[in-house]
Amino acid sequence: MLVLAGLLGCAAGVTPAAGTAVLPDSTGGTRTVDTLPGQVVRGTHVFGALSREWRLYLPSGNTNAPRPLLVLLHGCTQDADDIARGTRAEAFAERAGMLVLTPQQPVSAHPQKCWNWYAPAHQSRDSGEVGLLASLVQEVVQSHGVNASRVHVAGMSAGGAMAQLLATAYPERFASVTVASGVPVGAASTVPDALRAMREGPAQGDVSAQAVLSRMGERARAIPLLVLHGATDAVVSPKNADALALQWQQVLSRLGVQLESGSGEERGLQSWRDSEGELWLRTWRIPAVGHAWSGGDPAGTYVDPQGPDATAALFEFLGSR
Repeated sequence: MLVLAGLLGCAAGVTPAAGTAVLPDSTGGTRTVDTLPGQVVRGTHVFGALSREWRLYLPSGNTNAPRPLLVLLHGCTQDADDIARGTRAEAFAERAGMLVLTPQQPVSAHPQKCWNWYAPAHQSRDSGEVGLLASLVQEVVQSHGVNASRVHVAGMSAGGAMAQLLATAYPERFASVTVASGVPVGAASTVPDALRAMREGPAQGDVSAQAVLSRMGERARAIPLLVLHGATDAVVSPKNADALALQWQQVLSRLGVQLESGSGEERGLQSWRDSEGELWLRTWRIPAVGHAWSGGDPAGTYVDPQGPDATAALFEFLGSR
């Protein structure tokens, strides 16, 4: 499982977004294109003693209107290019007119390139990797015409755990959070705790609404959550998805969101809305999928191309916010 008040480095140039992108076709199948019409910008961001490389997809089309941003955090052993290929998020973002920012964790920060979500030094506002990522996101928002009220964060595995830490440390900056194959907030603060939570699910009492609300502090506000988890995941137990859903129900309730009973349990999908029909929480235990991004491109790692399309589910969720 998965660490900047500095300036955004733009030493790298702007290049076309190359690679294979699989898009839905009107026939119900797929079509493959070799390139996307947008651009990829690369650079390095510095935050105190930390620095991280990043990839940013800019969709095509000239517009003066502020555009939404998706921050996408990779899992262990992956990098920014890998998760961009595997999820096909940039192809979906091109159609949605959305930017996609994929920060990258180096081997120097973790031998498996995991975000250090379980280490207290990297969990808090304005410090460590959480502070670095928040600083990077803020710089992109200010430099690329992003709609600051429509900044979303999502992550896979360790990236999912870090996405929650980022959103709960800076709740005023994020419109939604998506966790794929991750663990709840408060599940671990040591390596042994992290390994146990991944294998068995969080221990009773390790996760609570208060763990989230304490992180949010005086900035606490309700944030919609999407949980994606393979039902046969042997790396991160699906019990974590259940614990995360319960934790977020309690958080939303404490913040004044009165949820109707979860509905639509068909194929592992369940949604919670308020009395006006607004979607606040959705969980999808994806049948017959392990520790992988369901329905992704096999050019990426930790992908199950045979599963239903998790990226389509993600962008449908983002479109409701």
